Amino acid sequence: MSTTVLKDELTDIQEIIMVYSPTDAERKITERSAVQENLWKIFELEKIEKQLSLHK
Repeated sequence: MSTTVLKDELTDIQEIIMVYSPTDAERKITERSAVQENLWKIFELEKIEKQLSLHK
């Protein structure tokens, strides 16, 4: 995989914030393609996702 494709795939992974009320919101990572899911595992990005969920 070229560095350009790698960068594009990783750049397409997004964080969204779902606001339920003025005092209740949740951070989520958008759905990932199969390629993005493999990169997610390779780079252990679930650690970052867990850190994001701590900052509600």
